[in-house]
Amino acid sequence: MSLDFLQRYGARRLTVYAPPPPPEQEEEDESQTGESIHLDLEMPEHSWRAIATGNELPYDDELPRRFVDGSYFGENVAWLQDVLGRPVPVRLAEIGGICMCADGRTLRREAAVVERVVASLLDPFPWDEVEAFGSALQQDRLQLLCLQPQRDEPGSSLDFERRELSFDFRRNSEAVRLGVLRAMADLEAAALEHRSDMPTIVDGPLGRLFGATAPEWDVIGVVKRQVGDYLHPHGYVTMLGLQPGDRTPAFEITSRHLKVISWYLKLAGGDGEMPDWGYIRVEVPTESIGRHNMSYINRLSRYLLEIRCRRNRYARGPVSLEPIVRAEESIQALFEPLNPLKQHFWRLVGI
Repeated sequence: MSLDFLQRYGARRLTVYAPPPPPEQEEEDESQTGESIHLDLEMPEHSWRAIATGNELPYDDELPRRFVDGSYFGENVAWLQDVLGRPVPVRLAEIGGICMCADGRTLRREAAVVERVVASLLDPFPWDEVEAFGSALQQDRLQLLCLQPQRDEPGSSLDFERRELSFDFRRNSEAVRLGVLRAMADLEAAALEHRSDMPTIVDGPLGRLFGATAPEWDVIGVVKRQVGDYLHPHGYVTMLGLQPGDRTPAFEITSRHLKVISWYLKLAGGDGEMPDWGYIRVEVPTESIGRHNMSYINRLSRYLLEIRCRRNRYARGPVSLEPIVRAEESIQALFEPLNPLKQHFWRLVGI
């Protein structure tokens, strides 16, 4: 029976393991590889200063009406060993991508995809057995993700570089976790491409969702957690001095994915707040500015301020947009509770 694959290779339950950080904490990790930054796009680097966004909202054809988000719940639930004794994690997760569309003051679900996945690093095992295991899981609405270990040289983009399993369980677990996040990004991309006839806001950087070809319509990426080292010292001083409603000058980021115009926008904050809290980083494809003009940046920034989350009880409210929060709630309502799902999986595979 194909479902006994894990049992045959001595898999054991894993019930105590630190839960992964939220997906947004890793959203820029890979997109920063090989980037170049052009900081004097809007004004010379030495002249950087805070820019007030003003009160003008986007024109009707610029106004974002679609909002795309992804969500992920999962954890390692088992582990087995290959013939060399290296520990191989097995992760059970639910992932989803959703697009909400604004119809006047109403947000409605336009497209949503949810998948239950079993993810692991299975290259060391006989491929016919792995395929049979995957086929058997599909009968129970579980998708098998066969992922690759991390590269020995972090950030390398060489496709032919050999990847090897590690004896470090945490390193192998990180490879699986990031692989699941990439699968989640694929579902976000599918929700995004459901329609391409109106401006769309995406939760996270755009490089996760596009290849080298920029979208032919306006797509705006909103990054909540600032982990990239994009600015010069005077730029950081400028950013930390922003007041709500201010932004930094725009700069250009060129990566192996695509070329974007980016800037930091202060959504919220004041006395008593952490100095780096309340900022988002906004991305638009460089081609978008060509379709509009630089004043589009202020109009878009003003709109983002207008739709910011104002819920005091939402932990990430100061860096979140209300339509994205609504999208997150909508997609998570389609998920099943993780604990019953784990129990079902363990019974299914006989461990």
